[in-house]
Amino acid sequence: MTEIQVAKKDSLLVRLLVHDPQQYLVMPYEFTTDWFSAREPIWAELFDELRHRPACGLEIGSYEGRSAVWILEHLLVHRQSTLTCIDFFQNSEVNDRFDSNINASGAREKVTKLTGFSWQHLRSLQPDSFDLIYVDGSHLGRDVLEDAVLAFRLLRKGGFLAFDDYLWKDDPSHSVYPKEAIDAFLHLYGESVDVLHKNWQVIVRKVSH
Repeated sequence: MTEIQVAKKDSLLVRLLVHDPQQYLVMPYEFTTDWFSAREPIWAELFDELRHRPACGLEIGSYEGRSAVWILEHLLVHRQSTLTCIDFFQNSEVNDRFDSNINASGAREKVTKLTGFSWQHLRSLQPDSFDLIYVDGSHLGRDVLEDAVLAFRLLRKGGFLAFDDYLWKDDPSHSVYPKEAIDAFLHLYGESVDVLHKNWQVIVRKVSH
């Protein structure tokens, strides 16, 4: 073991950076990446009200469940709250890790797992039924815009819509990046949302239909 970093998050969660610097253990969870920890403070601040009532969350792009378990532990804590997770889950190792992490959260009964394209599932879900939607799926601009428009229909008035990777531009094969798609959404739906945060993530609140 070349390096250990211990950072207490609460009485249950401890983060360990072990011999493989790409392997993160957030007990009792296991992740190969952690793109979410830096977002936790702003989420805790903006979404605190969801802790105190039944709330429905939707995540587009779940991977190993890193953000999903945080949402379950810190936001969707009411016994009647639910979380729907959409992803391909095609890689068996990633799929198994997601299932294991969700089971370890102790909130498996709150989670609905949908496998396949987001645009297919989003069209089948009930409009005006979610309090928080997290868009972190495909990074192709047209896919981000489609997810945004379909998610807006599913969001209740007063609900939150969060986009990840607003400033991401790591793949030169993309002709349109998330930023252009999110900017287009904000231009088209600007009168219907309040922008609460804009940095690496963009977070808005739906104020009208």
